[in-house]
Amino acid sequence: MKKSLLAALLFVVAAPSAFAQFAPPIDTVFTENFDGTLSADSIAANFNTDSTNATRSWNDTTFLKTTGTRSFHTQCFANDSIIMETDDFTTIGYTNVRFTFDQICKIRYIQKGTIQMSRDNGSTWVNLTGTEYQGGSPQFSSQGWFNELSYPSALLSPYWQGPTIGNSNTGVTPANTWWARETFDLSTYLGAYDATNTQNGFAQCKIRFIMNNKTGTPSPSGLAGWFVDNIMIEGAPCELEPPTLDWVGINPQAKPIGARYMPTQNVRVEGKDNIGVDSLRIYFRRYDYSNTAWSIWTDSLMTSGVTSSCPDSSIYTYSFGAIGVNDTIEWFVRIFDCACPNVVRDPLESAPSQSYKFWREPSLPPICGVSTQTSFPYSTTLPLEQNFDDPLFWLAGTGSGSSGTSHRGNFPDQNPPTGQNYKVIPNENTIGYAWAIRSGSTSTNLTGPNGDSSPSGSGKYIYTEADQGVSNSKAHMITPCIDLRSKSCVLLEFDYHMYGAHVDFLAVTADTGFNSSAYTGLARIDYQQQSKSADSWKTFSVSLNDITGDYVRLRFSGNRGTALKGDIALDNIRVYEPAAYEVALRDVFHPENGFCSYSNNELIDLWVQNNGCNDLDSIPVTWDFEYTNLAGNTTNQTHTEYITNKLLELGDSSLFSFATGPDLTGYGIYDIKVYVEQSGDTVNTNDTIGPIRIVHEQPHTTFPYVLNLDDAATTPGNNTPLNAGSFSNTVFSASPGSSTGEYAFMVGTGFTPTVGSGPITDKSGYGNYLVTEGDYGTSPASATLVSKCLDLTGMTNPVLQFRHHMFGADIGAIRVQWIKGGENNWTNPMTPFTTKLTDEKDNWSFYEVDLSSQAGKTVKLRFIAQKSGFGIGADIGFDDIAIFDKKNVDVGVDHIIAPGARVNLVGGPAGKKVQVKLRNFGKNSQSNIPISYTVTPTCGVNAGISTTYTYTSSTAVSAGTMGNAIDNTNTVAWPTGSFEIFAWTTKSGDTHSWNDSSFTTSAGWPELYIQSGFVEDFENCVAGDTSGFFVAGDLNLWKPGVINALGGNKGYGTKVNGNVPGGVEEFIYFPRFIGFDTIAGAELRLTHDIDLNTGDIAIIEYQGNGQWNNLGFWDPQNVVSTNWYNTGTASSGSAWIGNVGQTTSIWPLSAWNFSAAPLILRAQLKTVGGNKDGWNLDKVEVYIPPQNSAAPVNVTTVEYLPVPDQNNHLKTAIKNTGAKVL
Repeated sequence: MKKSLLAALLFVVAAPSAFAQFAPPIDTVFTENFDGTLSADSIAANFNTDSTNATRSWNDTTFLKTTGTRSFHTQCFANDSIIMETDDFTTIGYTNVRFTFDQICKIRYIQKGTIQMSRDNGSTWVNLTGTEYQGGSPQFSSQGWFNELSYPSALLSPYWQGPTIGNSNTGVTPANTWWARETFDLSTYLGAYDATNTQNGFAQCKIRFIMNNKTGTPSPSGLAGWFVDNIMIEGAPCELEPPTLDWVGINPQAKPIGARYMPTQNVRVEGKDNIGVDSLRIYFRRYDYSNTAWSIWTDSLMTSGVTSSCPDSSIYTYSFGAIGVNDTIEWFVRIFDCACPNVVRDPLESAPSQSYKFWREPSLPPICGVSTQTSFPYSTTLPLEQNFDDPLFWLAGTGSGSSGTSHRGNFPDQNPPTGQNYKVIPNENTIGYAWAIRSGSTSTNLTGPNGDSSPSGSGKYIYTEADQGVSNSKAHMITPCIDLRSKSCVLLEFDYHMYGAHVDFLAVTADTGFNSSAYTGLARIDYQQQSKSADSWKTFSVSLNDITGDYVRLRFSGNRGTALKGDIALDNIRVYEPAAYEVALRDVFHPENGFCSYSNNELIDLWVQNNGCNDLDSIPVTWDFEYTNLAGNTTNQTHTEYITNKLLELGDSSLFSFATGPDLTGYGIYDIKVYVEQSGDTVNTNDTIGPIRIVHEQPHTTFPYVLNLDDAATTPGNNTPLNAGSFSNTVFSASPGSSTGEYAFMVGTGFTPTVGSGPITDKSGYGNYLVTEGDYGTSPASATLVSKCLDLTGMTNPVLQFRHHMFGADIGAIRVQWIKGGENNWTNPMTPFTTKLTDEKDNWSFYEVDLSSQAGKTVKLRFIAQKSGFGIGADIGFDDIAIFDKKNVDVGVDHIIAPGARVNLVGGPAGKKVQVKLRNFGKNSQSNIPISYTVTPTCGVNAGISTTYTYTSSTAVSAGTMGNAIDNTNTVAWPTGSFEIFAWTTKSGDTHSWNDSSFTTSAGWPELYIQSGFVEDFENCVAGDTSGFFVAGDLNLWKPGVINALGGNKGYGTKVNGNVPGGVEEFIYFPRFIGFDTIAGAELRLTHDIDLNTGDIAIIEYQGNGQWNNLGFWDPQNVVSTNWYNTGTASSGSAWIGNVGQTTSIWPLSAWNFSAAPLILRAQLKTVGGNKDGWNLDKVEVYIPPQNSAAPVNVTTVEYLPVPDQNNHLKTAIKNTGAKVL
């Protein structure tokens, strides 16, 4: 209802000063607080704009209000606007017009609450904007409307809990603490000069509130809506900008609120106004504890620090005196300016509390800190809850903490209001072993938590930084005083994380002194309590009943161990009065997952603690589980017992083991819960631990087991997370997953994409292998390959044998670990293997792990491949993983030594013999070992037709060693060109066939007479050639195939139809050509395609004088050659570079005219950047022109006129059309 119109502002308590009595009045021209009936409200119009909808309007509500009993309210509706207009009011005679109201506008951030004004009785409306706005909303100042984002900061008041996300979300329900006082200066429009009527102001002014919702249909769920209260329009012939109060920007500050300890208390505040401050007045009442009665409200002028009248600013003071212990004073202030006057009250009438309050308590003990009239220590009553997340007091540090103090952060170690009297020793500006404030993980590897103890881990905690200090250095964190004077049952509880090999201890003591400290021991936790940074925080409780009845300060002390892996972390300190009955289940130690076998009465033991005030002599504890068997069927079982072994007082704990444990013998998954069910315990957050998942794995029982990655279940990838390949995980599975982008196992074939690391093929030479791809993961990193449980029943000498390839600068080690029968922790049956190979092409290494100590038991194995360097050279290969019972006889061909890349078909017999390396995998020494091998051409008329040779090696090979075996029996008919060789042993009694054989490829390298020339276009075979080309290089990249860049022709290419890696040298050797001693004018002709990156070169080389030399030079004008090279710089020499495309290049072999020297050629590709198609050979030709050839080119007669039937003489011109001189 309307309260008053054109009413002068009167102050009943007292006139502020003589000046204020004669100040021009501020008139209230309109006011409405909606405390009457709706019909009595001063509202001229109340309607909605969408006539197709039901009638919608603003209405009175008792749900939220500031003063009185009601406010005005509406909600959002789809495609509709709800409008409320005030009655008209006059501003005639006023040059200054102020509009104020209280509001809560909880509408969605996509909706708008706007306000308009009119000075012609509603014919014309103007939006209120940030120009007129004087309130506290940052959004309205910039945008010109209200919604739930108008007050968006949780650090400020009010806070409207926005934005609301999700169409079905109805948002947070507002509370009375959300009210915001809004102020607009309407002087420039409603107080403007009216030229028509020659007056200031207008006769028929209005304000209207518009709820807009134009989001369409369907619209999101409506929120609480728009609440408006206490609308007031004030007019004055003078300015209406209110004065301001500053409690913070003065020194010393004095705004007494809460407990105080001195008999006098000052109030100090700075008043400011652009016109000038007239006065400040303080209003107060006192509760006299001795008389148990409140005084009446009274007031007094505050003393100004400036003697002149109407200062722009001045500090005003007032002193309360003779305050008795337990007396209470409530107070508020008003500031008056020198204009209309404008008045500001602090706190506002609309504030949740309309006055400030302080009381005098008995002085704190000196141990709490230094007390003065203006500064006193912080003390707290129960409950004390400290999670270190308040940004006003706890600022996290930065940096690693290895030196300096930036990691320490800022502790609230001062008296209020800037601090809370927490104390750290050493203080935050001192280096050394000390407490620091942290968010996220600590910087030292293998110590400290990953985050705080909250579910998200994103908050703050404190920790002792062990990178600094020396052994036995101590760090103390001391709480402010805690008032336990009237308490008899108090519990201290805190969360802790103590992970690190060098963690020593955390001690908790209590200072119960008065003038000086006197510490009493409460608790001590020794050594590391977690096994990794990601482990959950633990909770510790201790009774404070022995130190109640006074003020105490708690001290948390960390003691540094011998080295830097000793970060102790602390969070969520809680001191509180517990309930009568409250039992906490602190830990369940068994059962644990990871065992390969479980019993029918599995141990369950636990730690329970009494956190209630009542003593307990019987505590019920229960275990239950849900069991899912291998068929997917689910059953449940429950069992309860009672802890009765001792009386538990507050803080006491007990270890307990169930007499009857669960039957976990069945294979499958058990989800076990353990909980206490103490009668009267209403705190359920710490009663239960679980589900504890136990996976009783059905073990693998079929042996020998061999994983060679060449079965149908294996698919190789391309060494990237997007195509990592896959393999059978029936026994082994990889972690992390291959597609995670971490350092992980993938399935490879051929060479890895990382130059300088990894093998070029699997162990067999033609299959797949597992590889950890060093391009991924941040060092240090590990990839693991974990087996199922392996039942070694029936074995007497079980072994694990595997092949590995470790070449790369960033490789750390290979580890094999096991979980032995009856255990669930990984231990090391072998020392870490760290010996690296020297080249990608090195033979695979062999390793054997003796499992005989686990014969007849169930065991679990895992491989760990470690990346230690910070580069990408960490490709570790694994192949031929075998688990079996070792036999007496088990011997095989480890690898083929000879032939290598080629067999010199014109060399001596020693270079044509097959030589293999034998490995004895068995228990007994072996000799007279039969060896067979096949030689199979891959091209020509005999392609695919194998010739088998057999011989017996007399070499004695001891168990676990290797020996050479040369075939001195057979004379092999080596084919010319590409062929395969496959060798194996056939030792009697050897039943293990997977490790008997080895494979390689080679080429018969011939000597070709050149008289008739030479042409090889590679079209007769896709698997090589019959001419005798062979390859070498860093990765043996030259391969035969169908090549896209050659138009689908067959040829040799560097990584066929793929990009060549950078940083490699690759060669293809041509057959050896002879017979030039009678030849002249020969030419080398190449049909090829070249596509290279910056820095890459392609050249043809010949062997001469015991070295390789560049054949030819850059001939840009094609004077000597045709398309031979396209660069000839001093830095790179003559070579092909860049993208040449498909072309034919010719170089004359004139240097071999009539030469008896052979022509030995090779093509070399040397890359720097790589990542291009490389070099592809389509045809290689040695062209021999006609040697002795002549032809007549012109015939004439000697005589001028030839005579028939007479001898006539002819003259003939002859041209030498051959290569030789005639």
